[in-house]
Amino acid sequence: ADSLYLAVNTNRLERAEKEELVFKRAQIKFFQKEYDQAKGLYQHLSGIYPRSLYVNDCLRKILIIDENQGMAILDLNFYSQAERTVWQNKIDSALARLVELSERGNSNLAALATFEAGKIYYDRGDYEKSFEMFTRMLESFEESFYSAESQRYIGDLYFYHFDNKQKAAEAYRLILENYPNRVLYEYARRQLRKLES
Repeated sequence: ADSLYLAVNTNRLERAEKEELVFKRAQIKFFQKEYDQAKGLYQHLSGIYPRSLYVNDCLRKILIIDENQGMAILDLNFYSQAERTVWQNKIDSALARLVELSERGNSNLAALATFEAGKIYYDRGDYEKSFEMFTRMLESFEESFYSAESQRYIGDLYFYHFDNKQKAAEAYRLILENYPNRVLYEYARRQLRKLES
């Protein structure tokens, strides 16, 4: 697939198409476990198109690659394959891989896998399993970057899906107390105001 992308004449492409082409090439390299080449393409895209729709994804991938090459390479390979199955829309297979990685230990990729599995379950409407994954996230990976967002999901699950306003309020208050993330802080305040009205 990468050779097909390389053969495309980019001179006639619109900027958005060029960005997408580079991003997909980077993703292919990531899925093929060619992490240095993938990282180079992610850096290239975010450098040339700093306002691209893909910049946040590129920066996230660069961080994942940097943090996990070396001792955590086996987890990185496993995560790469899980993400590949998501791109292939093989969601059940992706969930199995993410849950397995989640149970492997306390690496940052295990935390990410737990969070991603929770999101997939949430999007599928499997709220009990989603709740289980986000709870595991907070219990096993409390220092993770994804903890605050997991707490938000728990609040939303209680509020919108479990019809437990008291637990929702507790979850949102924990965001205010424990996570200084400004975006989530404002979100939690808005949700608490909704609950009070």
